[in-house]
Amino acid sequence: MNLKRPASLLPAASAALFASAVVVYAVTTTLFVYPGHLEGWQPNTVVTTASPSPAPTVEFVNGPGTPPLGTGSVELRVGSDGDNAAEMRQPNYNLTALPNPSPTPPASNELTALSYSTYAQGGGSGGQTPYLILNIDNNNDGLFNIASGDDQLFFEPVYQNGTYPTVDPSVTIPNQCGANPGCVTPGQWQTWDAFNGGWWAVSAGTFGPPLTTLRFYRQTHPNARIINSNSGLGGIRVVAGFGAGAWDDFIGNVDAFTIGVGPDTTIYDFEAAAPPAPATAGQLLISEFRYRGPGGANDEFIEIYNNTDAAHVVTASSGTGYAVVASSTTAGARCVIPNGTTIPARGHFLCANSLGYSLASYPGGAGPTTPDATYTTNIPENDGLGLFNSTTTFTAATRLDSVGTTATGDPQLREGAGLPTIVGFSIDYAWVRDFCGKGGSTTQGGACPTAGLPKDTNNNAADFYFVDTSGTAAGGGQRLGAPGPENLSSPVKRDTIAVNFIDPCVGGASPPNRVRDFTSDPANNSTFGTLDFRRTIVNNTGQPVTRLRVRIADISTFPVPAGYADLRARTSSNVVVTVDRAPCGSGTSNVTATGTVLEQPPSQPNGGGFNSTLSVPLASPLAPGAELDIRMLFGLQQTGSFKFYLNVEALP
Repeated sequence: MNLKRPASLLPAASAALFASAVVVYAVTTTLFVYPGHLEGWQPNTVVTTASPSPAPTVEFVNGPGTPPLGTGSVELRVGSDGDNAAEMRQPNYNLTALPNPSPTPPASNELTALSYSTYAQGGGSGGQTPYLILNIDNNNDGLFNIASGDDQLFFEPVYQNGTYPTVDPSVTIPNQCGANPGCVTPGQWQTWDAFNGGWWAVSAGTFGPPLTTLRFYRQTHPNARIINSNSGLGGIRVVAGFGAGAWDDFIGNVDAFTIGVGPDTTIYDFEAAAPPAPATAGQLLISEFRYRGPGGANDEFIEIYNNTDAAHVVTASSGTGYAVVASSTTAGARCVIPNGTTIPARGHFLCANSLGYSLASYPGGAGPTTPDATYTTNIPENDGLGLFNSTTTFTAATRLDSVGTTATGDPQLREGAGLPTIVGFSIDYAWVRDFCGKGGSTTQGGACPTAGLPKDTNNNAADFYFVDTSGTAAGGGQRLGAPGPENLSSPVKRDTIAVNFIDPCVGGASPPNRVRDFTSDPANNSTFGTLDFRRTIVNNTGQPVTRLRVRIADISTFPVPAGYADLRARTSSNVVVTVDRAPCGSGTSNVTATGTVLEQPPSQPNGGGFNSTLSVPLASPLAPGAELDIRMLFGLQQTGSFKFYLNVEALP
């Protein structure tokens, strides 16, 4: 809507391990496993009867429910005979040692984590869910032979309630089952910590408890290590079956299989199909941020924008998601947008410092604009930010966007020379990406040159502008305006919502489309009266709209030179308007123009300016094709030529 009139290179999930003054950085990598791309996994079925009907199967599927990672999982069906089995085997960890019982840092080939998530759909006698088997080489001969002293360890979730006997009084098995003594809850995803959980060993001869832990087993078997079968099948197995009756017709699913070796961790995300490609530069942008606010140095946030007309599913090129890096690449990520996160078309993702963020109650979608992810490490004043499609590799190849000041030490965390440095005032300010050409001075007018889309010239100084609620000369350029953070649930820009004159039979500068009131009201930033714009909103989205507002992308406001108007957005009440509608001249009628609300916080005692939002109250969802008459009221602190440009934001 345009109206003008001349009158740190440390991964996100990293942890530093210190030994002999040598720092070892941990790396967490997420690998997608799907048909044709198994990352070493071996789907396998074991059939003990001549012709079971149905037979056991292993399939990659969507669901069930909401898996821990992405949208899919691997499904294990045992079939009609519970003595049969369906399993996934992983051979890539052959000769990995079980965890050392001592507290010393782990060896590079030592198991350091093991967990997975299961979903029991049904079948069996109840209480079953996929379990783990480890083949163990105890005699260091590189072969698997139980008759020669090797072993198998079984982790069964049903035994993880902390009440089963253990092999030694010093062994304690944590309760992973809460108040459910049977542990397995059908119809929901459950996560099991096998690394610290209870295992039973075939060598004990009980085929069940007493239980041991992986550390205690290593204590009594110093050479214990995972070993593949002699035929090459993986020594790590995720299994359903091997028990007639108990497992008949069982169906269960597995996702988020996690294994750590030495300092590094790998997470396997099972999916029905190949995941979407990672974002490339320009698809996701840093759209708004600040280093501090009224709450001090921790009152900061970073807003990410989906610069496409399609929903984006976060799929890292490596690691667990997309990383927002600050200060320098060596300082690591401030927050992570996890793999599987869907950012709506033209929507946003919000990171904020949980120790000071003061704008959580700024209106969002159905509720406030709370952060989608948080961090606690302060961003140094005037430093840089980078968005990468990885949590493990921060390079030019993985960088999606960056913004910083001329003082930013790492050139990778800015574009061009960077933004000007600002004084570290604790004021309500933000650096905002330009969605309308912002007109470097109020003498520039005309339609928005980018049609309301973000400016991305790879030059921070040209792509961002500074606003605050007092129009402070902090060094970034004076503009009255407000921070307006947006999260995943916030309304998004909708070009399919039409904005028409409330009375199409008269010109845009004439009443009732625009009304000039000369009544002075200094207390409401209207020393020289008001300008009242009346419009008709038409919902052409094809869906009911439940949330509606307009965001000011460009405006002539403080400070302005002589001859140009100083407009201040205000809250307004409903007003009855007399209109003449098609066919023009056929008669007039009265309609109610709904007042709009200047959204706060932040407090805007000087009125709204750049990036401020005016909410349109909806008594009920605006149906597809329906119209709503609204008004937008602006106080005048100086008269003259004016302009403003508004972007309509709505849900859905």
